[in-house]
Amino acid sequence: MTDYYLFVGHQAYSNQELLKLTLILDQLSENQAFGWRLVHSANPDLVLRNAGSAELANDEHNALTIDFALSGSPTTDLDNLSYLMAQASISLSKMHAICSLGRLLKARHSQGFDTRGVDHLVLNGQLVAVISFHTDLIGWLLFNSAADFEHADWQSKPLAASMPESFFSMSIRQLMWLYAQRSTHNLLPERYRSNRIRLLGAPKIPNVNMSDEELFLFSLLSNKSYTLEQLYSRCDSEVQRIDNALAGLLFAGAISSYVFKPSISQRVRAMLTGQDPLDPNDSEH
Repeated sequence: MTDYYLFVGHQAYSNQELLKLTLILDQLSENQAFGWRLVHSANPDLVLRNAGSAELANDEHNALTIDFALSGSPTTDLDNLSYLMAQASISLSKMHAICSLGRLLKARHSQGFDTRGVDHLVLNGQLVAVISFHTDLIGWLLFNSAADFEHADWQSKPLAASMPESFFSMSIRQLMWLYAQRSTHNLLPERYRSNRIRLLGAPKIPNVNMSDEELFLFSLLSNKSYTLEQLYSRCDSEVQRIDNALAGLLFAGAISSYVFKPSISQRVRAMLTGQDPLDPNDSEH
């Protein structure tokens, strides 16, 4: 089963060519651990560029760019793009790591592990990742494969444990938001299916990086609360993408399904664990 999708932007293709690209990417994603999704987002993981088009514009994406012109032969196009995407995947190791670590963090919380201290991920005696929940920071050794994190041992460490300077690091909030956008799993707590959803405030992520679905939902919820079914009926996107956008806003601390406004400490706990603020199972409630 596909666990997550990497986002593929596009430049200078016709609508008919985009349909063909979508079909090819769907084929490449079948029965794979991760897949490729054609998006109109301003922040794709990579960009396919029709170098043979007379309408080619300046590349405005800060992403890996691949020149690819459709040949007219479905078999040739599939073979050529399969090779190019396999090569591109190697260069996208950072996003693979983000999605792998995001899935592991969500699984750890679901299994009841403590998510308030500092954890080290160690593989064959080597430190490959550090997760500091109390400072909202996660870091890892670049160029490790996703499988390295999957097979690593988790070791609890004192709160004073530091992050190695050689590690790439980012906030846990940012990592979980990026994973939520790309995940194929339902990351929303079940109560979002019945309770009304309301806005707590601006997400702690740069607005420029928000998806179209997230921006639309944020705009709707800024006026009043909605049920999930009401949000579905007001969005043109497929259900999975709406769920992904809401999960991203949840991890960013922007929404809740509870009536009362939580305290700052409860909002921080909610962001770190993926729980709603004022969760009745939260010891701070």
